[in-house]
Amino acid sequence: MNLSICYDSLYRIAAGGVFIALCFGILRILEYIVCNTCGEEPQPVYSRIPFLGHALGLVRHGVSFYERLQVSSGLPIATVFLGLQKVYIINSPELVSHVNRAPKAMNTALPFLVVVCGKLCGMEQDDLETLMKNPTVRGSPWRDIQECIHAHLDAGSSSGKEITSRVANELWKGIDECSQRKGTANLLKWLQGIFAHSTGHAVFGPTHCLAQDPAIIDSLWIMANGLKKLTMWPFPSFSARTATQAREKVAHSEIVKSLMQCIHKHSMGTKFAARFFLGLISGFVINTVPAAFWLIGHISEDEQLKAMIREELNQVVTSDTCGNLTISPEAVRGRCPYLMSTCHEVLRLISSSTSTFFIHQDTYLNNRYLLKKGAILQVASTAIHSNTDIWGPAAQAFKPDRFVKPQKVHPSANRTFGGGITLCPGRQLAMNELILTVAMIFHTFDVEFSPETPRLPAPMVTDMLSVKKPVTDLKIRMLRRPGMEHVSWVFREP
Repeated sequence: MNLSICYDSLYRIAAGGVFIALCFGILRILEYIVCNTCGEEPQPVYSRIPFLGHALGLVRHGVSFYERLQVSSGLPIATVFLGLQKVYIINSPELVSHVNRAPKAMNTALPFLVVVCGKLCGMEQDDLETLMKNPTVRGSPWRDIQECIHAHLDAGSSSGKEITSRVANELWKGIDECSQRKGTANLLKWLQGIFAHSTGHAVFGPTHCLAQDPAIIDSLWIMANGLKKLTMWPFPSFSARTATQAREKVAHSEIVKSLMQCIHKHSMGTKFAARFFLGLISGFVINTVPAAFWLIGHISEDEQLKAMIREELNQVVTSDTCGNLTISPEAVRGRCPYLMSTCHEVLRLISSSTSTFFIHQDTYLNNRYLLKKGAILQVASTAIHSNTDIWGPAAQAFKPDRFVKPQKVHPSANRTFGGGITLCPGRQLAMNELILTVAMIFHTFDVEFSPETPRLPAPMVTDMLSVKKPVTDLKIRMLRRPGMEHVSWVFREP
């Protein structure tokens, strides 16, 4: 009898295995039929799980999904299917340069609006549809907004210089205040506060919402930490409840709403204004703060690099008649090669942005690869920046002198701020903030790691932020250097 039960169990297990294998085989055949490509399209890469494998991989691995795909496939461009959606993923800088030459067949505004304005910022459907109408046509709401942002954030414009000076002055106040505290500070948490406040002050004025209610700063970062759930998970009001509630607290600030008068040209309401400025302030700080964290951390733990950067800063820091120190971003860019190389190298390592294009007409890439209408094209910086064929065997290592004498790599291999029509409009402001922060801190202070956190943490590679944040925070102590006990920094507005 026991033997009979044993045979019966084995039979059930075998039957179940056969059934599962049969179902898997049917799904795989259906996938090959439904998710197919023609001979001229990029080679398809199928996942182990039919239909859903790549989508589940993206949810699980975040931005590192693209790096894994590049390593496993070794293809310059590949076709994958996220469910039934066809996606072309480019891993080759040479092909990226050809993407920049085919703007008429591709649209990057629609994916940006859907993900950032719709999912991240929670913009109402009517407002989102208004922005999505002819977004690349001159005179449309989205085109006008983009031209306004580019004009005001250009480093050479009076507005751009004014914003940089205001941000730097407010950052110095935060740095000086931190140095006067007893004990240690959590570096990431501290940077989140001073960058949000400084940027809010520079862009929105001294009575900005973040100054009136400091709790909104916490809400901003709770929202940022929930970006993956807000943009990728279904029903975010339930699956990303904490991030959604934090987003609403930031978006409903009265000060933010009152700054939307320029939108009235297109008869957009204050609700749209609040959502749009939520996205704007998020764009200013969400990526800059982790970048500042890694810059300060890498320089602090490398004594030789720190000494070289200080030697460069000694040549460009000036003082006024009152003894206040100042420095210009232009001087740093032109005369501080190791500081600039360190900035570029840190950004290369931590950049995880993904440029997304919607293909709205059949087109050929490099006269070789057919891109079909209705598909999506993506360029992931993680896959390109970690590619040893491009950056050498030490592609994933931190080499602060990598850009002092730049390697002979393709210009499109550096995707720190995107490229072509996806080039970040705030890139110059972001870089200015980073180099001025580094200059003020390391020219004036010694930065020490606390024994509780003696070394830099690992980067988080499973999120969907454009910059990799640290897995844990870093405790630091800032002490004024000898001879710097009473100095202050002042940046004059143009």
